[in-house]
Amino acid sequence: MAQIKDLLLQLFFSLMPFVLYSFYYRDRDTNYTKKFILITSMICLFLSMTFASSVEKGIQFDVRYVILFFALVFGGFRIGLLLMLEFVLYRLYLGGPGTSSAMGMMMVMFPLSVLLCSVYHRTSQKYLVAVMAGLCYSFFPLLLLYINRPDYILVHLTYHILIIPVHNSVGVLLLIYLFEKSATDKDMYLRYLQSEKIEAVGQVAASLVHEVRNPLTTVLGFLKLIRQDQAMPPEKLHRFIDISIEEVKRNGSDSVGVFIHVQAFNAKARSHRSRP
Repeated sequence: MAQIKDLLLQLFFSLMPFVLYSFYYRDRDTNYTKKFILITSMICLFLSMTFASSVEKGIQFDVRYVILFFALVFGGFRIGLLLMLEFVLYRLYLGGPGTSSAMGMMMVMFPLSVLLCSVYHRTSQKYLVAVMAGLCYSFFPLLLLYINRPDYILVHLTYHILIIPVHNSVGVLLLIYLFEKSATDKDMYLRYLQSEKIEAVGQVAASLVHEVRNPLTTVLGFLKLIRQDQAMPPEKLHRFIDISIEEVKRNGSDSVGVFIHVQAFNAKARSHRSRP
């Protein structure tokens, strides 16, 4: 029962980037950044290594490689390097008899993770690559353990050839699928808001042009009449001028209406962004 609790805890740590993304970017009008990937991955790696599961003292299991693969896929090579540096420093701090083996395994798994990440971005079978990554993260450490501790592997054979591979594969697959789907949906929603904003601005601009053009046409007509009729009586001239002034004033009030329309659209856009 204790091992199941530890495995579930590690699975939760592997899914934490998705959970934090859903919480942090839910009401924001931007998508994730590399800084977010770095911070969340470092937090998850730290927690995973701190609360690692174990079936025998001195041999620990965590989801460090799952988080490393996630960081490489969504953050890039530099984020992956920083995450590996965190692992090295924290593993040296933790110490223990398995430190050298953990360092050696990381030197093998990091290039492998970079290769898998490259394949992931080039192929259409992304989730198959994710499952392959989970299996690689299970059987390469198993091979190293078998070379150093064959007796340990034979005692806990089911744990290492069945439970750990399934756990890693499910962890990688769920994390990649959920995070990518959420990020894609968020991107589509932001595109929708942008297109809606452009459409509304176009409508406002058309209304503004229409409202400005009508009084200007009237004023222009009266100016032409005044220029053509040089002997126009003063009372008629004053009436034309008064009508022109009224048209200009009406245009000003209509412009205020357009401004109110723009403000209403901005309020609508903000309400869209605040939806869960």
